[in-house]
Amino acid sequence: QIGVSVDVARGIIDALNNRPVATAVNLPHIPAHILEKIAPYLDLAERLGRTIIGMSKEPISSVQVNVKGKIADMNPSLISTAVLKGILSAALDGVNLVNANILAAERGIHLSEIKSTVARDFANLVTVSANGNIVTGTLFGNEGRIVEINGFRVDVDPHARILICPHINRPGVIGMVGTLLAKHAINISGMNVGKTAIEGTSLMVLTVDNPMPQHVLDEMKTLDPIFDVTPVAYDV
Repeated sequence: QIGVSVDVARGIIDALNNRPVATAVNLPHIPAHILEKIAPYLDLAERLGRTIIGMSKEPISSVQVNVKGKIADMNPSLISTAVLKGILSAALDGVNLVNANILAAERGIHLSEIKSTVARDFANLVTVSANGNIVTGTLFGNEGRIVEINGFRVDVDPHARILICPHINRPGVIGMVGTLLAKHAINISGMNVGKTAIEGTSLMVLTVDNPMPQHVLDEMKTLDPIFDVTPVAYDV
C-alpha cells in the first residue's frame, strides 16, 4: 500500500506539472528509465505541435507524426500524444498527455503515425505534418531544436516568441525587416535564415522579445520580398 501511495503521489505531482504520468489509466505503462529518456522528446513534440498549429491557416483535421531513430522503439505513440497536446493547447486549457487523444478525437482530428529506426543527418528526428506544413525537430543535448520547416534547413530554439517569414532571397531583406521592427520597438534576440532547393527563396526565423501587435504583422506582410509572416509563442 505504501508503494501504491507513493506512485499515486508522484502521479499527481507529475500531472500538475504537465509531465507524463507513468501510472495513468489512459496511458500504457512505461518503465521509469524509458520515461527519463523520452521526456525531452515529449517536450520537443509538444513544441512542434504548437508550431504546426501556429502555421496553420485553417483548423487541423489530420496530423501525421513521423518518429525516426532509436526513439522509434521507445514509445512513439506517446510522442504523438505530446504533439496533439501542443496543437490543442493553443485553444484549450487543461490539455495533458492523459486526455489529449480523447480531446483530439472529439474534435475530429485524425492522427497517423510513422516510425523508422533510421534518421537522416541526426540520431533522432520527430516530424509533424498538417495542413500542408511540415516541421522537424531533434535534441541538441536535452534541448529541443527545430531543424527544418517546410523543407528549409534551420536551427531554431522553440522556447520564446518566433516569427516565421518565407521571403524572396535577395540583398536587403533582413535589413528591411529589422528596420521595421525597430521602428515599433520590437527587439530581435535571434535570427536564422534557411535555404531550400527552390532557387531564390529563403526562410527567415526571428526570435523576438516582445508580443507582436497585429498591425505590425500586417505591415511586415506588405514588404515586397515577404511572402508571409507567422508568429508562434511558446513559453510566454
